[in-house]
Amino acid sequence: MSPANRRSWLDRGIEIVGWAAAAVALLFQNPYGELGPEADRFLVLQALALVAVILAVIGAARRSAPAAQPAQPAMRALPGLASSPIARWALALGGAGALAAALSVDPLRSLFGAPPRLFGFASELALLLLFLLLVPRLASVDSRERWETALLAATGALVAYALLQWAGLDPLRWQVDWQGRPTAAQGNPLFLAQALAWLVPIAAGRAVCRWRAGEHRAAMSAALLAMLAGVVLVRTGARGPLLGLAVAALVFAAVAGLGSTFARARRAGKPAGILAPLE
Repeated sequence: MSPANRRSWLDRGIEIVGWAAAAVALLFQNPYGELGPEADRFLVLQALALVAVILAVIGAARRSAPAAQPAQPAMRALPGLASSPIARWALALGGAGALAAALSVDPLRSLFGAPPRLFGFASELALLLLFLLLVPRLASVDSRERWETALLAATGALVAYALLQWAGLDPLRWQVDWQGRPTAAQGNPLFLAQALAWLVPIAAGRAVCRWRAGEHRAAMSAALLAMLAGVVLVRTGARGPLLGLAVAALVFAAVAGLGSTFARARRAGKPAGILAPLE
């Protein structure tokens, strides 16, 4: 296998780890856990981040070999990400978290988190590492399309599970009864609502893009997913995420309107329509 093929295989491996992390964040849950609904999920995400780091280190070692070909953009070294503004933000956030954990009253608890959630700097660091490793591998349109497709597939499974709970067909018995409010695999109606408030605009954006591309069947599927996710979000009864989704919908409508050829033509013709009777 040539060095280029090895690098390509490692890139695909890291990309698959990213898909798995999205699925774990949305779908993984241990209803019988003693520490809380998120503790096991954070542990799995940390393990996935470790796998991604190992793959990245192997890729860097192969690139440094004498027979290696010039590195592709998708396999840039981690320090090279400092040129990206969003990566600099992530590095600054990680540095602030490390400093806060080191100077806290209980550094060990700040690192690993306190029961029952166990969300400490170790979990935050795992998420940041996954982000930094995935950023250069989402530079192309195809890679972003694959990532979006994987995310929407997990969203479909999340919404389907929430609808089963709403219908009273949940096969699991959860420790907390939320009186008919769906939680899906998030363990809490508020957590489910927060996830959906972020996912609904992504599904709606996919619907608009596919419709403009003439792929009407795919557009209708994405629109149906966005609508069902919105219905489940309303059913959770969480007001904060609903307000957030309302703001996102307004921003989405404004951006979609600015990007519409028909809307631009209509806005350009409106002043002419007002001035026409004055002639």
